[in-house]
Amino acid sequence: MAVESSVPELGLWLRINSSAGTWVDGRLARMVAYYDISEHKQQEERVAFLAYYDQKLNLPNGVRLYLDIDGNPTAQYLICFDIQGLRKINDAYGRDTGYLLLEAIKSWVQSNAWDDAGLYRIEGDEFAILLSDRMEEEASRMVDTLWQRFEEPWIIEQGDIRRSIFVRITAGLLPIEEGYADHAEMINT
Repeated sequence: MAVESSVPELGLWLRINSSAGTWVDGRLARMVAYYDISEHKQQEERVAFLAYYDQKLNLPNGVRLYLDIDGNPTAQYLICFDIQGLRKINDAYGRDTGYLLLEAIKSWVQSNAWDDAGLYRIEGDEFAILLSDRMEEEASRMVDTLWQRFEEPWIIEQGDIRRSIFVRITAGLLPIEEGYADHAEMINT
């Protein structure tokens, strides 16, 4: 019999194998072996993380969004927005600048986003904000706030270089409906 067990005090995961038998003289014997499987468990956790999170921005992805909607009966609206011209910024200033821009947008949304709202990176320059327990008017005001922020430049600093970068978005407010077959259907709706 094999059992996996965490030993938090030691920061270890162990696989414990146990078997019973009899000695040649008929006495009962139990053999127990312990194996350190901590590295294996860390790899499993990393794979699970990669399946549901964007590596670059450390944000939940579209698959995680679908699961969160499916598991949240209070989810009511989804703000979807697409950053326009990100590729041109990457081409003109380099991918590092594009990444810093995305980090600035992420920070702004998370600091101004509304307590229970979740930010997701669907892919590339596509994002979503999941809203729970919101009235349509409040959700619409949130979209307006997002639009207004993108009317101003984003200040990106790289060492001694400071850039004011203007980007626009396309955005929409979607009521969440039940019955999506999978996350691809939900995103493409």
